[in-house]
Amino acid sequence: LLPLLNIVATSFSSERAIMSNEVGIWPVEFTTYTYGQVVERTPIIRAMKNTVVLTLVGTLICMIMTILGAYALSKKRLVGRNVFLMMITFTMLVNAGIIPNFLLIKDLKLMNTYWAIWLPGAISTYNMIVMKTFFSAIPESLEESAFIDGANDLVIMVRVILPLSMPAIATITLFYAVGYWNSYFNVMMYVNSSSLKVLQQVL
Repeated sequence: LLPLLNIVATSFSSERAIMSNEVGIWPVEFTTYTYGQVVERTPIIRAMKNTVVLTLVGTLICMIMTILGAYALSKKRLVGRNVFLMMITFTMLVNAGIIPNFLLIKDLKLMNTYWAIWLPGAISTYNMIVMKTFFSAIPESLEESAFIDGANDLVIMVRVILPLSMPAIATITLFYAVGYWNSYFNVMMYVNSSSLKVLQQVL
């Protein structure tokens, strides 16, 4: 907490006090000049909006893809389930690399759009396996009861599985949201438009 308090105190202190190393955890010669400069000289408000859009839409896409993939793979009746799991797990070990990814995004005409960030990262293999493991731990008798009542897979997933999986969903959502909020390198590579810059770039 102390380093954070020092940063906050420094941001509200005068330049003379900062240069002479007088600032501790309380502001010295209180001023809001630096905040005024940040708002005037940088597009920080627009960057904040862009970051919120990037985070909300990206997290929503990731959660939909992760839940659907995890639910399908948690079913033992899925034909070729082990093959799919092996192929998906293989992607954790092998990565194409930066240059092939860049060329792919460029050829798909996704440069200078947030789709260049959302589509390649639409699902995390690790998060999907965690979610699949959680779904697999839910007793099958609940699903069988729903099947007897006439529910299909989609209804069972929405009305039975998801309400019981809220702790896992909340955790994975947080992982995705923090990842998108802090995204810097991919945005720097694929988004060059000044109007689409996110908070991390501006900072």
